[in-house]
Amino acid sequence: MKGYEIVSPDGMYKCPDGTEKWWTEILIDKAYPLVSNRKFPVLIPSYNNPSPPIVNGLLSQMDEDYNYPIFIFVRNSQREDYIKANKHPYVNIISMDDRLIDSAGKAREWSLKWLYKNGYHHAFSFDDDANGLGLTLRGYTGKGDPKSAFMTGIDKIAKVLAVWQLAMERLEQRFDNLMLTGPYSAGFCWKAEYCQMDQSALLYRGNLNQLVCLNVNKIVESGLHYYDNKECGHEDIDLILQGLEKGLLVATIPYIWYSTPPMDIANFNHFGATIEARMKSQQELMIRKWGEFPYVTFRDKRGVAQVIPNFRKYRKDIGMEEYVIDIWNDGGMLEDAVRN
Repeated sequence: MKGYEIVSPDGMYKCPDGTEKWWTEILIDKAYPLVSNRKFPVLIPSYNNPSPPIVNGLLSQMDEDYNYPIFIFVRNSQREDYIKANKHPYVNIISMDDRLIDSAGKAREWSLKWLYKNGYHHAFSFDDDANGLGLTLRGYTGKGDPKSAFMTGIDKIAKVLAVWQLAMERLEQRFDNLMLTGPYSAGFCWKAEYCQMDQSALLYRGNLNQLVCLNVNKIVESGLHYYDNKECGHEDIDLILQGLEKGLLVATIPYIWYSTPPMDIANFNHFGATIEARMKSQQELMIRKWGEFPYVTFRDKRGVAQVIPNFRKYRKDIGMEEYVIDIWNDGGMLEDAVRN
């Protein structure tokens, strides 16, 4: 990387001005100009939440110089409420007949088709209750052991989106079967490995659901669909399992973190009166559809039914030995190349 000298093998660089910066700090400084003329839209299906925290957080830091287009997909009956709550130049409210999008899966399927029809090849897809997004850098425990730390003082969330978009593009340059990427939950990002440049992408690993970046073209043209939750249980996990059947790739960007509040039963009361009942009902639906599929695990943990893609078995069966890769490539990630 021209003008930058690496001073520690795990990711510290000496910059042209003589200061030292962690590699993710350099990314946050440099990524946005590289993607500003081809920004992915931010897709947020929403219900009964006209002021989603993630939208408020994004908009509070968007201006004429740093912004991303946001599309909130809602039911017709709530359209006016969302318009009143989101009068902002970067927000578009798109609505559909209530009956056509009366579950998260149906809403995501309709919005995916809308994106494809309107020429959006990629999109960030966020749950409407997400409340944080950022990067990690090097930190230390109280005993001096290395760990990752949340990067604070990021002045524009658009810069974080740009880092993620750039990572998605660089992964697609290496893997033509990539269907989606996701960050790590803030609750797991304390490990030192999640801020190392030589571990800047994890293939078939992680929990990819609440915030993802979709390769819209790859998903639609491969014949994948989001299905009604009342049919499949977990629409996001179901999509990934469909992708595994087709030989498609998912990847985690570990140095990007996100946060969401605890699960709320409000939007899923048709599955039961409690979180435990909801998760059990969803698991039963997934067992009905995927019970014979070798790359999914069904388990109960502390009284909560879970459905988890078995990426470890999948990697083993396809012969993938190197699933941790370096997309930073000593700054090569910042080389401005035209996407295919």
